[in-house]
Amino acid sequence: DLSVEWGHKNPGTSGTEENILVGSLCDLLERIWAHGLNARQRKSALWFFLTKYIRHSENMQKFKGALGSQAFCIPLINSKPYLLPDHSRPVQVSYLSPMNCDSTDLNLLAIMHNVSTIHEIKTEIGYSRAWIRLALEQKVLAPHLAAMLKDVPLLRTLYRRYAFLRCEDEKEQTLYYLQDLNAVEFSCFTNAYFNSYILYQVLIFPSQKVGNSMSSATVWLHVVGSHAESDYLYIPRGVIHFSFWTKNLGVLTSLRIGHDNSGLSPNWLIEHILIRNEFTGHYYKFGCGRWLGKNIDDGSMERYLVATQIPGVPNVQGVRELVKECAHPPEFASPPLVFRSVGPVPDETEIEGQLRESINRLIKHQHKSLKERVSWAHLMCGPNGLVHSLFQVFSYGFKSARLFGRNLTIWDFFLKVTYDFNQFHQPGSGVGPTNNLGTTDRPTSSPRNTSTVPRTTQLRIMYTRLITRIETTCSRLGKDDKFQLFVCLAVHDRLLQRIVADLTRAVAAIQLYEENSFLRSPALAESVTLALEALSELEVPVDPALTKSLETH
Repeated sequence: DLSVEWGHKNPGTSGTEENILVGSLCDLLERIWAHGLNARQRKSALWFFLTKYIRHSENMQKFKGALGSQAFCIPLINSKPYLLPDHSRPVQVSYLSPMNCDSTDLNLLAIMHNVSTIHEIKTEIGYSRAWIRLALEQKVLAPHLAAMLKDVPLLRTLYRRYAFLRCEDEKEQTLYYLQDLNAVEFSCFTNAYFNSYILYQVLIFPSQKVGNSMSSATVWLHVVGSHAESDYLYIPRGVIHFSFWTKNLGVLTSLRIGHDNSGLSPNWLIEHILIRNEFTGHYYKFGCGRWLGKNIDDGSMERYLVATQIPGVPNVQGVRELVKECAHPPEFASPPLVFRSVGPVPDETEIEGQLRESINRLIKHQHKSLKERVSWAHLMCGPNGLVHSLFQVFSYGFKSARLFGRNLTIWDFFLKVTYDFNQFHQPGSGVGPTNNLGTTDRPTSSPRNTSTVPRTTQLRIMYTRLITRIETTCSRLGKDDKFQLFVCLAVHDRLLQRIVADLTRAVAAIQLYEENSFLRSPALAESVTLALEALSELEVPVDPALTKSLETH
């Protein structure tokens, strides 16, 4: 009862408390299965019963093999996934038909084999606890135990008449209480075995709108989770369905996918990427909806995508619908486009409301009062996140005129601000600190040659250097990805609200924005600045996948 109440009302409870509660449940189940055994077991009574049950069940005789020698995988589509050879283990991967994956006996067996591949577990007690944790996280603990307890001949063989498991009333009451645990979203297996190797399955969904849906380039993938991040996964040409082993990543939060722009047709339009944790059965959907290519879209050869975890563990029909959904374009592209391609264009009131809501969710997440399990990455760069809201803010009233035959973007505005600032603050230019970026009030010496530099100029030096660094070093990123990276770094350094307030005074804002925009309307500019002030109290981490973009380049 305590765990159910906690799961419904206290989503911010720490993993330590969950671990204690689940540990108590494991001890209780061990005592229940040990009560009344004909032959007392020195090791785990529950694991002993599990091994007897799978040998006794005729439905599983065709899956003979020592525990720990194989792991089970359910293909997302009709074909088997290609196992990346550089990220494999000396464990055979057995594939179950999607039609049979809802079978209780087969799923029970798969959990036993999967936990047996965890080499950090050395005892039967450890395997028993891992089996309970994994079944609990998959929401199948109660039905699996119920299936085992229906084997009356096995119960009569192993237990005395007075045993707890041979009392019908006690069995029904226990299973009833265990069934209530399905109301809780547990992560008790994911958060317990940090060093264990997990099998992941990946399916990439190229767009079907273009003639050639595959890329001629060499594609790589980098996956990030709450516990760890994968190595770079280099995918053979033409492969979109594959699997790999890596250390437990935890709850997946984001990934980066890119290519080397090689071959005759490297450009690649990706709709979604779907990843399944083959141990826990959890699915993670990554929406893209953008091109990867140097000479298309915004010129980005890699994309940063944020995970959306699918609630629960979908059944066969649920997986089919999920695969069908991922074959279509996402509702929100990543990084977001200026405005959604469907529906009315939002006005300034809607944009301001979206910005405040995205900031409010960040504040709630900081104080663990947000009633949804999401990551910082999702709140920053996911659908309706802070980056998406700022795309709307900076795009509202942005002039659509062409310059030298190309469309201007938000990042071009930031580059123009940086160019103006550097031009007016070159050594020996005789131009000093200004109230407006790109204009001066009076000639003076360069700030680099003075002992005191105004705070406004110091701020401009900081963020224009950051813009310059991103522009010059992240050559593989497109303009929208560069803006996204800049926002995340500025929020992390608690500078975003000061930067936006300063940009409203830039000459480039007058040149590139309409008078009714957020950067030129005094009332709108003040409203945005006040909303962003709340970010100064937050400690927002930068996602490792984003920092990799800066480090690798």
